[in-house]
Amino acid sequence: MGFGDSQIIHPENLERDLRIQRMVDELQELAGGRLIMGHSASCPPEIMEAFLQEVLAFEREEARRREFPR
Repeated sequence: MGFGDSQIIHPENLERDLRIQRMVDELQELAGGRLIMGHSASCPPEIMEAFLQEVLAFEREEARRREFPR
């Protein structure tokens, strides 16, 4: 089940759901396969997408710092 399962499928919803899934997949990879997360069914997908963008930016920077320490 994806993030948009409870919605009528519109192209813009599908595109957003795909972006969200790609972010979750990348977070899963950055977490070494140990990602644990959840969300409320009432959370609007726009909010979920914005939140994941912020989390992903943070996690990417953390991964970069681990790879290239000062």
